[in-house]
Amino acid sequence: MSLGSSFPPGYIEAQVKRQLRPGAVVKLVRIMGDGKPHEKRFVVLHNDVIRDLVKRPEWVLGEITAELRDDIVSALKFARTLSTAEVNVYCESLATLR
Repeated sequence: MSLGSSFPPGYIEAQVKRQLRPGAVVKLVRIMGDGKPHEKRFVVLHNDVIRDLVKRPEWVLGEITAELRDDIVSALKFARTLSTAEVNVYCESLATLR
């Protein structure tokens, strides 16, 4: 049990939303191709993971550096599994980092 789990849900949601912005690093458990859950670390590219993180606020791990942001943007531009529209949204989100 983490310290975060003892706070009221409204407080946790507000804290997650405050911390969850493009460039934040989080861990999530996801079912992978083998059908088993795996703990993975992700860089937030878009604000669509709030629901999971409100349940587990300790999964918000920190932020990326500007240099790593540039590397991620470069990698996104060469991604073959993302549409151009997705890449543009993610790159625009990451551009807001200081």
